[in-house]
Parts: sequence; C-alpha cells; structure tokens
Amino acid sequence: MNNKMQVFNKHALSTMAIQLLALGKANGWHFQSLGRAPVPTNPIHLDGWVVVPAEQDTQPMLERTKYRINTVFASGLRPQAWVVIHEAPALLPAPNQPKASSTLAQVFGLFTLGSVLSMLVMTAAVIDPILVAITPEGEWIEIDRWIN
Repeated sequence: MNNKMQVFNKHALSTMAIQLLALGKANGWHFQSLGRAPVPTNPIHLDGWVVVPAEQDTQPMLERTKYRINTVFASGLRPQAWVVIHEAPALLPAPNQPKASSTLAQVFGLFTLGSVLSMLVMTAAVIDPILVAITPEGEWIEIDRWIN
C-alpha cells in the first residue's frame, strides 16, 4: 500500500498548479497541466515547436492573455517563469544554434520538454502561440492559446 501512495504522490500536482487550475476553472478558462520540464533560459527549437521565455518573445500578445496574466498576479500567485510556445514553420530551418547534444539535453531537459510538447500536439489543432506558466516545481500550466 505504501508503494501505491508513493506512485500517486509522484504524479500529484503542487499547490500552485492546483491553484492555477482552480483559478482558470473559476473564470471559465481552459487552463491545463502539460507536465513537468525545466525552465528554458533561451529559445529552444524542438520537434516543430519553438519554446521562448516570455520576456524574450517579440510577438504581440492578445489583451485577453494580458488580462489572464494580471488575474494570476492579482490572485497572489507568482509562477517561476512564463514561456510562449510557437509552432515552427516547416519550411524554415531553425536558426543557427547549438544542436541538441547530450550536454544541451541535460541542461534543458529536452526529453522532458519533448513530452510536454507532445501533450500540446494531442490537445491542439493549429493553435499558435500558447502561453504557459511554470511553477517553482517545474510544472507547465497552459494559461492561454490563440489562433495566430
């Protein structure tokens, strides 16, 4: 029985993740947990996606999305980081950047990040971009997505 509890707890969400999901539900917004991955410090191109730390993203943000961010902060929640996920155009090569070597994979947890991005593929059609809040525990919570 103790082993079953340990497995259950391994998949349990943090308090902040639960609060973010509850905030979305209370406002009629579809927030969802995408999984766990490290916080990227630079843009990452992976499997047809570009993950950009929000402070480095240059694309305009919808007023609706800004309102959701303000609501998160007004509720007292402080995610560790925010990222914006874009679909990478299939016809354009990724910019010159280090290849996903084993060192880079260790630093950014690309395998784990790939799992998070796989979740997006399963839940999204052609939606771009997606705003994600990252909790201090490394949980990625989708806050908004919109058609570009």
